Amino acid sequence: MRNYRDKIKVYLGDLAEKTSHPGGGSVSALSFCLGVSLFQMSLNFSGTKFKEIIKKIDKEKERIFPFIDRDGEIFSKLIKESDPGKKKILLRKSQKISLDIGRKCNKILILARRISPEVKKFIKSDFYIGLKLLETTLFSSLKNLEANQILFKVNNIERIAEIKVYLKEFKQYLK
Repeated sequence: MRNYRDKIKVYLGDLAEKTSHPGGGSVSALSFCLGVSLFQMSLNFSGTKFKEIIKKIDKEKERIFPFIDRDGEIFSKLIKESDPGKKKILLRKSQKISLDIGRKCNKILILARRISPEVKKFIKSDFYIGLKLLETTLFSSLKNLEANQILFKVNNIERIAEIKVYLKEFKQYLK
C-alpha cells in the first residue's frame, strides 16, 4: 500500500497558511476529483458494464484536476492586477472554473441517478460518499461565485442561480 500522507500533509499545510493559493477554488477542484474517484471505485467494484462510463468520467476528472493549482494562480494574479481590462479577463477565468466544476458535478449526478440501481450494495456507501463530496464541491463553487460577486462587484446572479439549481437537485437526490 502506498503512503500518501506526506504529500497530503504538504497541501494541507499550504492550505492553512495566510496565502491566496491554495484556497477555496483549489479545494473545490480537489473535492471534485476525490468525489469522482470514489464514484469510479464504486463502479469498478460493480462490474465491467461500467467500463465506458468510468472512462468518460475519468476525462471529466482529468479536465478539472489542473484547477487544483490553476484557480489559485488566477486568483493570486487577480488580486494583484490593477488594470481593469486584465482584471476582468482574470475574473472571467476564475468564474469559468467554478461554473465548469459545477456543471461537471451536475453531469455526474444525472449519470448517478440512471445507474444507481446497478451499483453493488456492498459498495453503495462509497457511491453515496462520492456524491456527497460532489455536493460539497457544488457548495464550494457557489460560495466562490458569491465571494467574487461581493469582492469584485460583478453580476453573478445567473451563474449563482445555475449552481443553486444543481445543488438543490443534489440535496433532493441524497435525502
